Amino acid sequence: MRAIAYLRLSDARNENGSFTAREAKLRTMARRLRWHVAEVVTENDVDPATGKPKPASAFKRRKVRLPNGRYELRVIRPGFRRVLDQLAGGRADALLAEDLDRTMRDPRDAEDLIDAIRATGGYADSLSGSLKFTAGGTDAEVMQARILVAVGNKSSADTARRVAAARERQATSGQYGGGRRPYGFEPDGITRREPECKVIADAAYAIARGATLRGLARDLRDRQVPTVTGRAAWSAQTLRDILVRPRNAGRLIYRGEVVGTAGWEPIVPGDVHDRVVALLGDEKRDTRAGTAARWLLSGLAVCGLCGSPVEITIGGRAPRYRCKATPHLTRAQAHVDKFVVGVVLGWVRRDFPEVFVPARPEIDAAALRAEQQAIEDNLTAMAADAAVDVTGRLRRQLRAANKRAEVRLAEIDQELSAADGPDPDLVELATAADPMAVWDSLTLERQRMVVQATVVVTIEPVGRRGRGFDPGSVRIEPAAQ
Repeated sequence: MRAIAYLRLSDARNENGSFTAREAKLRTMARRLRWHVAEVVTENDVDPATGKPKPASAFKRRKVRLPNGRYELRVIRPGFRRVLDQLAGGRADALLAEDLDRTMRDPRDAEDLIDAIRATGGYADSLSGSLKFTAGGTDAEVMQARILVAVGNKSSADTARRVAAARERQATSGQYGGGRRPYGFEPDGITRREPECKVIADAAYAIARGATLRGLARDLRDRQVPTVTGRAAWSAQTLRDILVRPRNAGRLIYRGEVVGTAGWEPIVPGDVHDRVVALLGDEKRDTRAGTAARWLLSGLAVCGLCGSPVEITIGGRAPRYRCKATPHLTRAQAHVDKFVVGVVLGWVRRDFPEVFVPARPEIDAAALRAEQQAIEDNLTAMAADAAVDVTGRLRRQLRAANKRAEVRLAEIDQELSAADGPDPDLVELATAADPMAVWDSLTLERQRMVVQATVVVTIEPVGRRGRGFDPGSVRIEPAAQ
């Protein structure tokens, strides 16, 4: 008799051992029954990202083709479907499995197997004896299979319910549900890991003030700041995923809903977190994952001859800033940076807080974010209406409405930025005993933000001939506050 052996592994660490050892047991039983094993079908879910087995689920379904040709919703188990096809097609006469519980737990799967066995007069047997059909299955064998499958299905449903309840309890208590620990916390998901919390807070404030994800990620890599894996494998997406987590603001989430307030101190205030989430979640207006700057003044300083931004050029002995529009002006990058930094630190320490800390207005940040979201929703709805407009009249109206909306969105951004208060980097630079040490500790993104917030740098033509750097060729003016 041609038999097909079916093995299903529900967990890669299953105590019953490897597929090889379990297959050997089935082959031994086949010899005792005088069955010839024509094929062995092994089944287990495989993670496509890692290629490693993951726990198989009894409740993931999709439409499959049944032996009678109909399409119905069934558990996603290609191996089991192959077994049914082999039996229904007469390419196998019998099924040999370890246990009924490992073969099927869904009553509909059981009925599919019963149909295939009855239609062909096939056989089935198992190591445990729980699955057994003789010559198409006797009434007692079919009844026993249906009862055991129903019991197994109820057991699976009970387990799923208990797991879901446990996860909800974990979420409402702030505990982590398993897997790799969340960045910024110990494995319990509750105890803060302060050095990592500082990384999160610094990045959140930087994003709120206009920094780029890619630039921040590159700086973390350059400084060899480890991720949760212990390697400095930062990317813009990795950083984004960390910054948008509700737990950073001390919020407990279950299935996408806020279910409580965490027992730990928030890493960032709720308003700042909401602003970061809005910025990073807005695909239309968010450019914070763009190209990261690699030099202090590239794109910030301007040419004194034509007003174009300067860029860096690397050639000869050292990097140099040059006009981006026309290479009619160049200046040594190291000398310009040193001079600008000295002026910036001097101005910050002298004029802080009168100049660099504008009065913080009383702003309803929640109302502004709600208005921001409503404008975005309206724009999306109007765009959908325009897609079916045949006259073009609505399109013209939408263009005008879109311009008004963009103006208001820019105003909201400015108001939310003002609500954040003074830049903490400026505060630290103004009050530290050694401001240069503080400056050197800042990331390039944060240094550029300080420069942009305090001064406007214009690189002028050289005013005198001779060797050495001419400070008069770099004009520095206070930024508009």
